[in-house]
Amino acid sequence: MNTKIEYITKSGVENLIEAIIVRACKDYRLALKSNNKSKIISLERFFKGDYFGEMTNYNISGDWLIRTLKKEVLGDEYKD
Repeated sequence: MNTKIEYITKSGVENLIEAIIVRACKDYRLALKSNNKSKIISLERFFKGDYFGEMTNYNISGDWLIRTLKKEVLGDEYKD
């Protein structure tokens, strides 16, 4: 029996992490636009959580990202 072992490359993992974060940002924008409170809370919990921190090596603050996305989507309606 021939078994093929596939290795996960560093760039593959980095691409996956980037895709997860980009998707979360898109979902957060949509949740803000539709005022979907449960989705907003869930995504803010993700951005502030350890999983997000580990994925970004703690180089991106979840609080900063949330503020940035809110300013982008809500504009003048957003009060810091």
